[in-house]
Order: sequence, then C-alpha cells, then structure tokens
Amino acid sequence: MEKLAEMIAILARNGLDSNNPPIGFAGGPDLPFLKGKEMRCRKVTLLAGLEDDKIIEFDKHLPYGFLHIDGPDLKPNTIAAIINKIDFKNAWEIDRNGWFDNEDYGVFVEYKEGGGLMRFMPKMFPLYKFEIFGNDPRDGAETYLQLYGLERVEE
Repeated sequence: MEKLAEMIAILARNGLDSNNPPIGFAGGPDLPFLKGKEMRCRKVTLLAGLEDDKIIEFDKHLPYGFLHIDGPDLKPNTIAAIINKIDFKNAWEIDRNGWFDNEDYGVFVEYKEGGGLMRFMPKMFPLYKFEIFGNDPRDGAETYLQLYGLERVEE
C-alpha cells in the first residue's frame, strides 16, 4: 500500500468526506451494505489506467477506483470502491464516453453480490450493474445501455 497517502489525497480533491469513509475500503462498511439501495453515480475517480485493454494498476493492494454515488439511503458524498477488473473496465468505458458528467444521461448502479461461492471471491466476479439512461428513469426515460460483467446490452 505504498500509494495509500496519494490515493487519499486524490479522493480528498474529488470529494471524500472524512466523516463518511469509502464503502468497501478500510474504515467503511463492506460492499454488501449497498445491496438493495437505489444509487445514481455522479462521477468516478479512477486510480488505475487502461492501455491496449491492459489494466495499469495504481497499487495492487488498493482499489482500481471509486464510484461517487448518491441515493435516498446514502449519506452525502458517498463513495464505493471498485475492486474488480471487469467493473473497472465498465466504469472506464462510461467515463471515457463522458456519461458520468453529462446532464443528458443518468448512470445508475446496482450492487449485485454473487451467490454461493461467488460471494467469497468478490475480486473475481463483477459486483456492479451499470445502467445508462436518457437522464432519469423515474421520468420514464428508456435505458440507453446496460453494462454488467462482460455483458453489454444496448437498447
């Protein structure tokens, strides 16, 4: 964890609230805390990089990045760790396409803990289902794109 201080500095610049530790990382609740919660992802802080479809890790002991999420059951400035390579690649694609910070789209996230043995290996299986809507699904908007694991569904 050579880069822990650097990671904290990056997160602090991007809205980390010291009274609300990151979900899925030291000091915060475990990721299953997100199960069943309505979440909109406003932005992402990516620590790792991607070159020629190869992940360049920030630090092998730290998350690949963090989702900045909000929802009715979450504290303000909530962030959740991205600990899975597939989830990282999906978040990278959404960020690269500018959907997180585009008012014409809404990125909603669902935590999907695997059952059976999968729940004991969270780094091996995707945990987040991303849905990109033409702004807000509560306004009757259609799903534009769904990303879950290696599955990509365009509507």
